[in-house]
Amino acid sequence: DVNYKNWAKKFEELNLSNYDTVLTHSLGSRAAMNYIIENKIIIDRLVMVAPGMESTSKEVQGFYDSLESDVSLLKNYVNEVIVLASKDDLGREGKAKTLAELVGARYIEVNGFGHFNMKESKLIE
Repeated sequence: DVNYKNWAKKFEELNLSNYDTVLTHSLGSRAAMNYIIENKIIIDRLVMVAPGMESTSKEVQGFYDSLESDVSLLKNYVNEVIVLASKDDLGREGKAKTLAELVGARYIEVNGFGHFNMKESKLIE
């Protein structure tokens, strides 16, 4: 879903501050970062799997561009940030590592998991 209001509504329903660890994937990682920063949500750990920041899709890139928070502020609200990425996440190579550096995250890189979805993931096999 590329409508941030829908993401924000879901995050509000979940009351993220009730969780020690929040796990996000892809576009949801960027939505979660924005929500945490704009609402000053304090959580212990944020784990972002194949986080998205850029896209070749105009619709998805429009979503990213519409979010105004400075992601480097994330460390003010989250005690530990972990970014998990796969070397073979086509079209996203290196972007997760750049994001990890920007937000002060621990970066874990594996190989052979693509974008960690059902079509690409060895975890399903």
